[in-house]
Amino acid sequence: MNGPLLFFARFVFIAGALYGLWQILSPLYISLVMSAANELFSGLELPVQLQRFGHSLVFAYQRTSGIMLRLEAHQYEAIYLNTIAAIALLGATPKQSLEWKFRWVCKILPFLWATHVATFFMGGYIAIWDYAHSIPPSQSQGELIVEFSAYFPFEHKLWCTALLGQWNIWGRYAVVVGGWFFALRRELVGQTIDFLQQQIGVPTREVHQLHNKSLIKKGVVPKYIRAQRPRQNTPVQ
Repeated sequence: MNGPLLFFARFVFIAGALYGLWQILSPLYISLVMSAANELFSGLELPVQLQRFGHSLVFAYQRTSGIMLRLEAHQYEAIYLNTIAAIALLGATPKQSLEWKFRWVCKILPFLWATHVATFFMGGYIAIWDYAHSIPPSQSQGELIVEFSAYFPFEHKLWCTALLGQWNIWGRYAVVVGGWFFALRRELVGQTIDFLQQQIGVPTREVHQLHNKSLIKKGVVPKYIRAQRPRQNTPVQ
């Protein structure tokens, strides 16, 4: 039981330290995510941009009349909590070198960053339509809905709402745990390949054939190892 408790204690300690550090680094990270999301909006010719407005983050929508609508982006600070969890999970993993941990942190961070950009992008659709539906029924609301529909089809908003709903419930952290298990599996496969090459001299090509066919996890590799060992001749009585 000491092993799991120690792992959990390490995870909590690293996550706490990272959370304190992230309060300093978050403005820089948010800026990186914002710039990519704005490039995506511009590339799709959508009249909306993410902007800092005081201490808030807003979706700035340029109406055809020239009026600028600023719609607050809610709960945007929560997008990177899974980044803290991912780094803490990899950092707390026992029996792995610092090089392994750093390498996998560098691999998973760009993927998480891409999910955060997508979160901001879909959040723009949701914020715009939530604003339109918050206006009392009137001629101006009808004009606004027609204008929004030209750039942001309502069915896309429904898709974004459904996707973000599932993402916030389980997807955000399922990606982290899945990435962690994938990293551990890759490490196990790498150790098996090294063993086959160093201990019994299996050619690299054959090792990778075994790996590509997923035979390692099916128990075929241990049988292969036993088959390659030199047989001892039994003396005839």
